[in-house]
Amino acid sequence: MTRLRGGIAATTMALLLAGTAGHAGSPERAGAPGQASAAQVKASLENDAGAGNFDFEAAQKALTGAGLNNDQITAELQKLNKISQGAQKDQNASGTADWNLGQLYRGQTYHLKFPLENNCRTAQTVTITYPTSIALTGPATVFVPPKSKVDVPLTWAVSELTVPIPPWPLGVDFRCTPVHDAITMVHPETSGTQRSPLGTYTYVCHAMKRTYSIYAHLHIYPKSDDGGGGGPKKPKKKKTHPTCDTLWSVNEFQPDATHRSPEDCRSDLQLLAHDMFDTDIARLRARNPSAWSWLPPASAIDSMSAADLLALHERADAAARGLKP
Repeated sequence: MTRLRGGIAATTMALLLAGTAGHAGSPERAGAPGQASAAQVKASLENDAGAGNFDFEAAQKALTGAGLNNDQITAELQKLNKISQGAQKDQNASGTADWNLGQLYRGQTYHLKFPLENNCRTAQTVTITYPTSIALTGPATVFVPPKSKVDVPLTWAVSELTVPIPPWPLGVDFRCTPVHDAITMVHPETSGTQRSPLGTYTYVCHAMKRTYSIYAHLHIYPKSDDGGGGGPKKPKKKKTHPTCDTLWSVNEFQPDATHRSPEDCRSDLQLLAHDMFDTDIARLRARNPSAWSWLPPASAIDSMSAADLLALHERADAAARGLKP
């Protein structure tokens, strides 16, 4: 089984279906009864190697029995190995690989194309087993002609999830979640009669099973439709921008037309920090003043950078949930 690595584009990835070939019959051998000539032995071995069957020790024994000397045997074995390697192009590899779909948003439907490439010399019907924990759907089977590629249409409908619009009160923790599942594609062994200048043999495309581990980062908030990739839209009466509200609440920044870096949210984050001091922290500090003795004065907020403000919020949120700030 082959282990494949590497990332992929969020919407495309190639699956190499492979196969091997098995020789079912060799040309008739001429010469003395019960003995083949060296040329016939070499032709038979080369035909087998072209069909994907090359056994080094068996070939060496056959060539020795045909009367070839050491130099001739070495040269022929090298030739057979080269022919066999060329036949690998007609083979399918089973194994595992990763399929990283990147960042996804709640309430969105994603249409994907998964290219299935059949390298076998015979057509394949591929059966697809879909994940159980995510709503990825598509055809149950796909017919792929020999030496062809078919783009399989897949759809992932990410469900809605109702959460309060950011910013959220201290101690309320809505986090984005990682997604991990798998999709498996298999085809059975198939065969077909093939002809070559050296004779007729049966080509076998061996059974294939390939499993892709699917990864994605699922945002807890829906994708905004304000031209950017940030959090949800807010009523116009709100004083801070949705992108900055999301950054404040989950410490994730999604650029939009007016906010290209977290520092562009600095003024909004300062407003949110002042609001946190005046509401949540005022209420919590009244209950337990010593737990909040680490806080800087509210006047320090106006000189803080975006990174400082986010660190302050994270520390205050931990304290609100009873963790060590």
